[in-house]
Amino acid sequence: MDKGIAVSRPSEPAIPQPAISLHLRSSNLPGLTTSCSNFVEPDDEMKRFLNFDLRLAPQKLSAVAKLHCGSLVVCEEEIILLLTCEAYGRSKSTDAHAGLSMKSLPQPNTIFVCICNESDGSPIKSKLKIGGQHMNILSTMSVRVGLFGSPLQINIGPETKMSDGRASIFYPEENIQRFKASMADMDNFQINHNINHLRQVVAGFGDISTYKEYRCSLDILNHETLMPATVFTLCDLPHSKYGVSDTAATKIASRFLNVMSAQLLRGKTSAGHQQLNDVLSIYNAHTKKESSQQWKILNKFVQELNSALQNNNGTVNILDFGKRHASPLTEMINSCLATANAQIKENVMDVLSDTFGDILIV
Repeated sequence: MDKGIAVSRPSEPAIPQPAISLHLRSSNLPGLTTSCSNFVEPDDEMKRFLNFDLRLAPQKLSAVAKLHCGSLVVCEEEIILLLTCEAYGRSKSTDAHAGLSMKSLPQPNTIFVCICNESDGSPIKSKLKIGGQHMNILSTMSVRVGLFGSPLQINIGPETKMSDGRASIFYPEENIQRFKASMADMDNFQINHNINHLRQVVAGFGDISTYKEYRCSLDILNHETLMPATVFTLCDLPHSKYGVSDTAATKIASRFLNVMSAQLLRGKTSAGHQQLNDVLSIYNAHTKKESSQQWKILNKFVQELNSALQNNNGTVNILDFGKRHASPLTEMINSCLATANAQIKENVMDVLSDTFGDILIV
C-alpha cells in the first residue's frame, strides 16, 4: 500500500523540530549538528515555490534538486538524511521522464512526502518521493541516521527502506535561503555544468530534458565515485573494485554517451570526428566481433554511428541519433551499475564517517 503524508497538517511530527538537534547529537552522525544549520519545516512561501508551475521555468528543477540534498525526512522515530536527489517535472512538455503516477500529487498549497511502491518494468520498489503540483523529487541515495555507534545504513538507487507512518521533511536553513533567492529571480539561474548532475535514465535519449542537470548531491559527495553511477558516468569510474574493465563493452559504451552528453551541455546539438575520434579509437582497439551480447549491441551502435557520420558530412545530430539507437546501449550499461554502486556505497560510508561521525556530543 502506498503511503504519503502532506507536510501541511495539524498534527506534529513524531520527532518534533526542537528534538531533532538533540536526536542528531546522540546519533551515528553527530557532526551534522555542527556542520549544518538548523533544520526547519517549509513555511507557506516555500510551499508556494515548491508548487510553482515549472513549465514557466523548467531550469528551476536544478534548484529544486539542490534544495533537497542534506534535508531530513522524519518518519515515526526514524530520520533519513537525503544525499542525492533527482528532480522530475510532472509535464511531458518540460520533462520526457514525467511519471504517469499521481500518487505523490499533494493537496493544494502543500507538499507531499511519501513512499510510493512502483515498478518500472522490474520488481516493485519502495521509492521515497517529495511531491509538488508540478514536480517530483526522487531520493536516489540516503542514509538512515541511527544511534551513536551503530553502523551506517545507506540506500543507493531508486529504493529507500523507511518505516511506515507519518512523514515530515526538514530543510537546512541555508538551503531554504538559497532556494528562495533563486526562485525570486526567474530569468537568471547559473549552474556549473557537470555530467555527474545528469539523472539515471535508460530512455528518452531523443529529448533534450534527458540531458538536463536535474540531479544533485550533498556538496561533500559531488564526485562520480560518491554518487550513484549512471550510464553517463560508468566510464569515469576506476576499474578496480567497480566491476567493469576499462576495455569492457559497457565501459566503452558509456564513453560514447559521456561524449555526446558533454556536447549537449556545451550547447551543441551535433558531434563530429573531433569529439568522437578518441572513443572510436578505443573501440577499434578493443572490439570483439564474435563474442558476447554486450559486444554485439555496442558493435551495432558503432556501425550505425559510422554510417550516420558518413552520410552527414562527418557529423551526427545527437538527439536524432539517440532517439533511434541509444536505448539498447543504455539498457546494457544500466545492467552493470549495481556492482559499481556497491563500491560507491562503501566510499560514501567512509566520507560520512570522516565528516560527520565525530565523538558523541553531550
